[in-house]
Amino acid sequence: MLFYKVTAMLGDEKWAEENNDRRVREERARRIAGKSEDYNERDKRGVYCFISDIGRNDVICGIISPSSI
Repeated sequence: MLFYKVTAMLGDEKWAEENNDRRVREERARRIAGKSEDYNERDKRGVYCFISDIGRNDVICGIISPSSI
């Protein structure tokens, strides 16, 4: 079993600053979590994706995979 940690940094600082509101971040986290849940339910290879943290201008995601594929 493998665990991957992915950190995505927002490149558009102006957009990040304009959307640096707690409610906006929480709403985006809910939307991403919903998409992750849909993917996890459809995927039959046993890969599990999730969001572990959303900061001001970064998102930390995790992926658990039963193999290196």
